[in-house]
Amino acid sequence: MFISIIHGDTQEFLVNINCNVIHLLDYLKQRFQLPMTDTIDICDKNGSLKYLFLITNFFERAANGLTPHETYYVCKIVRGEPGFKHGCCYKKIILMLSNADPKITDALRAQCDLLEKCRLKLLRAYKAKQSAAHDMRIHSSSLTSQKMSRGALKLSEEEISNRNKSNNTRILHSKISDSLRKDKYKL
Repeated sequence: MFISIIHGDTQEFLVNINCNVIHLLDYLKQRFQLPMTDTIDICDKNGSLKYLFLITNFFERAANGLTPHETYYVCKIVRGEPGFKHGCCYKKIILMLSNADPKITDALRAQCDLLEKCRLKLLRAYKAKQSAAHDMRIHSSSLTSQKMSRGALKLSEEEISNRNKSNNTRILHSKISDSLRKDKYKL
């Protein structure tokens, strides 16, 4: 099962999609001499991204999301630098084609804006959950300290800390599994 990749000045090559997504993306990065840290994806003739870079299980088969014998273009996803005000934001999507059709570039621009809106929405939701968990820990520790002061509980500070750590770990594992489940159904 193969797909056709068009790049540059209408140069074309075939790619076997009977492989893992990670191998396909790595091969395309090598072929275009891009650093392995760059984020890339492919889009069809209409400019619709295939979102291969968002797949959480990179060992998923590339053939599952791509149509054999179709033509695709390679796109480089440009993101902000981590640690800055707009770190990790989606800045633009560059089509690796010399003379790109304006319809395709417009479609990619719209998808970049949508990716950024989704990223911000997820970030706000994560921060809200994190804040709620922090408030719950503070409330829980204040109740525990009140009970300890009355002599109802005879726990040492180390035991309280261990209980809070295990509770935090449980909350974190729950958030990760929920996020992975949601990502699986999105793709």
